[in-house]
Amino acid sequence: SNMAAPALLAAVLVVLALTAAPALAASLRSPGVNTTTTHHALIQAMWGEIRNTTECHFRLLSYEYALHLQPDRAPNVDVFDALELSTMCQLTRPTAKVRPWPTFPTPESAVFADCDNGNDANPGTLAKPVQTVSRALALVRQQSRLEDEQRAIVLRKGVYHLKDTVRLGAADSGLIIQNYQGEEAWISGGTVLSTDWKPYNTSATNQTCDQACTAGGHCCQGTTSSYNHPSCSMGCAFATHTSGQAACEDVCRQADGKCKFEFQGTTYNLCSSCPHGCSASDGVQECLAGCRYGNGQRDGPNVWVTDVAEEQAAQFTNGTITGLFTISPHQRFTRARYPNSDVEERPFQKLRGDVVTRWHTPKLLPAAVQHFVNATEQDGFDSSILWQYNAYASGSCKSLHDPECPCGAWSDVRDGEWTSWSYWCSNRSAGGWSEMDRGNGYYNGPVLPTGMDYNKTQLSRFANYKNIEGAILIAWRAQGWFVNMYEIDGHDKEKGLITWSKGGFQGGRGWQINGTTGAIEPFPPLFIENVFEELDSENEWFYDKNTRKLYLWYNATSGTKPPSGLDFVASRLARLIEVVGSKKTPVEDITIRGLGFRDARYTYMDPWGVPSGGDWALHRGGAVFFEGTHNASVDGCLFRRVDGNGVFVSGYNRYASVSNTEFVYIGDSAMAGWGYTDEHDGTSGEQPRFTTLVNNVCHEIGAFQLQSSCWFQAKTAQTTVSGNLFYNGPRAGINFNDGFGGGNVVKDNVIFNQCRQSGDHGPINSWDRQLYWTDVRDGPSKPGWNPAFSHVHGNVIIANYGGSQGFDNDDGSSWYDIHDNVIYGEGLKQDYGGHDSKYHNNLNLVHHYDGQNCINTWPFKSGTPPCGDWSTSNPCSHAHHFESNRCIVLYTDTYTPSLSGTCTALDQMPLLANNSYYTPNANASASCGHELQPLHILQQNGAELGSTTAHIPPDAVWVAWAKQTLGL
Repeated sequence: SNMAAPALLAAVLVVLALTAAPALAASLRSPGVNTTTTHHALIQAMWGEIRNTTECHFRLLSYEYALHLQPDRAPNVDVFDALELSTMCQLTRPTAKVRPWPTFPTPESAVFADCDNGNDANPGTLAKPVQTVSRALALVRQQSRLEDEQRAIVLRKGVYHLKDTVRLGAADSGLIIQNYQGEEAWISGGTVLSTDWKPYNTSATNQTCDQACTAGGHCCQGTTSSYNHPSCSMGCAFATHTSGQAACEDVCRQADGKCKFEFQGTTYNLCSSCPHGCSASDGVQECLAGCRYGNGQRDGPNVWVTDVAEEQAAQFTNGTITGLFTISPHQRFTRARYPNSDVEERPFQKLRGDVVTRWHTPKLLPAAVQHFVNATEQDGFDSSILWQYNAYASGSCKSLHDPECPCGAWSDVRDGEWTSWSYWCSNRSAGGWSEMDRGNGYYNGPVLPTGMDYNKTQLSRFANYKNIEGAILIAWRAQGWFVNMYEIDGHDKEKGLITWSKGGFQGGRGWQINGTTGAIEPFPPLFIENVFEELDSENEWFYDKNTRKLYLWYNATSGTKPPSGLDFVASRLARLIEVVGSKKTPVEDITIRGLGFRDARYTYMDPWGVPSGGDWALHRGGAVFFEGTHNASVDGCLFRRVDGNGVFVSGYNRYASVSNTEFVYIGDSAMAGWGYTDEHDGTSGEQPRFTTLVNNVCHEIGAFQLQSSCWFQAKTAQTTVSGNLFYNGPRAGINFNDGFGGGNVVKDNVIFNQCRQSGDHGPINSWDRQLYWTDVRDGPSKPGWNPAFSHVHGNVIIANYGGSQGFDNDDGSSWYDIHDNVIYGEGLKQDYGGHDSKYHNNLNLVHHYDGQNCINTWPFKSGTPPCGDWSTSNPCSHAHHFESNRCIVLYTDTYTPSLSGTCTALDQMPLLANNSYYTPNANASASCGHELQPLHILQQNGAELGSTTAHIPPDAVWVAWAKQTLGL
């Protein structure tokens, strides 16, 4: 009786899938493959061998869409591997192809630079290039400029190590900086170190083989061993009579398991007794070690030290080195830490929170200066059920870093003036866990720890630290929202006490505290780095700024020094190219293309501010920095091992763009936009607007700060994010920290493997806790509180790891039009006062996560218009619209845990209509308080009109629906 048209079509497709001719069945296995693409045969073959699991089907669909969006990267083995199509789904891994470096036309009047063969005394021609970017810029600025002539700097292949940031202003408008004819040109923020490595802690290279055995704990000597296994010493003997390590190891294996063994005229006794405390009980491995030692290798530490020249050391911020790399291959080394962990691998190794016995809380401080605009009283705006979201609220300090202000840790700069502001210092903040940031009745703002007591038994190694001043303690905020870094300035070994006075500002909010005691709880995990005594693992390093000595555990057999031709570079600059103008005098038409960016230093101990009412803090800076620009662009570039943000669009910008660019192993966010407002008033236009991010690839980001995204925006509007591949991130792939202005478009992207280190989030995330007065929606003549709709469509999203919904519309999120997406994860979420959004024509496959399933909402309210795009009557309903979606719930019949807390109060519920629900028993039901109501009961009460329920369709059927939605 419930079989409306969508369900009837589904039933027909199911029958066809199961009974039709082989040709039709094949088309359902691989429907809609674009035969004009070069990857057609590859995808066709994969659909033919795909395992019969729903998740594997979705992963292959994601891969096909990725190739469809960016066919020039086919077969894109990185995406194939990240989707685990071989390991999880047993598909044949395609052969990787080397992607050529981009080629762009060379402007006729260009100045050429060649870092390897140029000379700054040269005129900068192709035949006689200069050597440095700074000299090339100086020559360009000397050129007389014809009206239509392009000014350009063209870099030949090589790595350009900048002495200073390349700073461009309005007079440089029209400048192009690019590579030459597909050559690989890199801009580095690092200094090449002059090294002379000396052994510091290595096994002596003059050890005999038997001495190396003893040093390695293998103490059976001579021709006697035990447990029928050959000893390390026997391996030494075998090595003297064989042609190499492999031949020696063969003899070890021949001897293993025997009591007596004859070799080269010597009898070896393998079933005797070694001296007390010695044995060969660990099998043939001891003998194999002897073969290694006999062929010149040594186990043990391999720490080397070099002096850093005084003039080089003086170049680094605060005289310290923060990052170490090799030039070629481009490899990162890890600063000495405990527990040991590679910066670029996930998950990090970390200490359990119970190694800490107490986190020290700050003293009670007076409240910040309060800023509050009640839009309901001022203009009648009352769209949200939470009154705090019908207002603008914030808190500020009387002076920068005011020690008597609860948000003095945070700071930001505008027009040279530094201030400390935060939504979370408002006494009217609201949303999830906001009571914590208001101090839970114990404090007047967010709480950051000032020190910790540790368990001296569990952390007994801390007693060996001679001096940890300048070490960094990294601790997770409870629930894994972000990590905070603290620079240690005190250590009392007797008390087991570590203290600090700087840090904690890298997340936007305070720590979680107990509502009864005011203590910091729960205790989060942590680790410590930049400690000399923790230099105990391969590829770790430590720099002592007092002695200017750099220590490195080189990853080779002990006693092997770093090769003389291996050049090391220490990160120094945070910004590599800076383009800065103003709204009045913008820098226009700057083009950066075909370049690589690398070795920018980390910024997590630099100033960070709270951009708006979301959870995040941000450092206003990046390897490429735009402020006060028109048409500034980055195209065809590669950002790799940049330890802060990649591209940063700050304040007034119009039509900035990032396209065809890859970001990998980035310390914080790949791309970010952050504007300025005069408190709630954004009509000055001092924000990034009409930014486009097209055909980019972003993966392995957030190496230092887990609260990082491929694209982050705050006080930014009218952004287009299209055709991108965003994967392998620690938190949301795209984050809207507020709803400022709206008018954004997120379309035709593939987003997956986000939230890998966090939860309570989604691959796309939004907040909207602060109202802003803008002219984006209706133009300068009619500013208002409501933003324009932001449109999210045509995306393929996998909500896995800690991700819940494909798009987590979190606290206050409003005015989103989400349609025609294909999502492996939960559907529409609206809690904490969001309103006026639409969710329609989406396909969701809901796996078991946290039970929010197809839709989960708080109550809505009726208030002043406009209400979405559906009503201007007064009053009207600000409820979300959830219509014409297909939602397949793979594990339960309950498609929603809550419809605004009731299933009968239609004026408080979202508008639900014409949806198709597919569940294991074809009995889609809603949780209504303490009872479940099936779909037909909801319809009797006036909800879900036109909606249907049916059994879960075969994979071939929903794949066909998905491809139709995506235009494949």
